[in-house]
Amino acid sequence: MKTFSEFRIKGRVKSIRWVRDTLRVSVVSETRQNETIVNEVSIPDSILAERMKQDLNCGDLVLASGTIREIEFEQFGEKIYASSLVVSSLEVVKPGNRPK
Repeated sequence: MKTFSEFRIKGRVKSIRWVRDTLRVSVVSETRQNETIVNEVSIPDSILAERMKQDLNCGDLVLASGTIREIEFEQFGEKIYASSLVVSSLEVVKPGNRPK
């Protein structure tokens, strides 16, 4: 039996940045009662990351899917646990307002 942990996020691109060899994209997925929900997804695949860096702009409506991974690291002598959203597929559903 195979098991997996998967996510799908549809929302507008808020920011795009490189962290080491990984492209990070912040996506505003929904607003509920004055609450803005922002998820940052990671694109470690270098080919997909380069393509997305060229194709993505802030304001684009995107659909991202991939796997949820738990990560563990040490900081200031303490173990830190976090979740990482690792993209396997990212597509631009509708371009945002692009500069002319």
